Amino acid sequence: MYFLKNGSISLLVLAIVTTAMLMTQGKDAEIYLIAFSNVIDKDDTYGGGLNPQKIYVSKQIYPDIYSNETSALLPKDAEAAIKTYCDDNGLELIFYDETTPLQLNEIGEVVGGGVRVEFGELTKSFIVSEIDVSIYIANMASGGTTYTLYRWFGGWKLWSSRMAWIS
Repeated sequence: MYFLKNGSISLLVLAIVTTAMLMTQGKDAEIYLIAFSNVIDKDDTYGGGLNPQKIYVSKQIYPDIYSNETSALLPKDAEAAIKTYCDDNGLELIFYDETTPLQLNEIGEVVGGGVRVEFGELTKSFIVSEIDVSIYIANMASGGTTYTLYRWFGGWKLWSSRMAWIS
């Protein structure tokens, strides 16, 4: 009887953990969205006071021997989630990559206004994910934050954010 009781509890725990993992599979867009909303709303280099109206977004890639590209587009589902967020909040959004002509002035600001948000690589395990996001206002007004999220039933939740760098 003791074995059946412990076995049933173990199966129940296994079912709960498996369900939680399956419910958050393929929800990378949610990770990108949580990091994006935090970096433009409260973790910018102005302590949340920047309130940008035009935002250029890309994914940072680290060049290897086969490529000299340094930026690319986000996954399509992440782009869609961020676009919906920006539409809902009245923000102008421009996705860019290596092929997009993006001009910067002498102090590193985007000509025509706006800020740049660049995502680093997404690192994800079964229960924790981490992503670096940088916001560039100008050469000496930029910063990067590392966001750590954890799986929870129905999605990802922000666990912590820590400043990675600032200029």
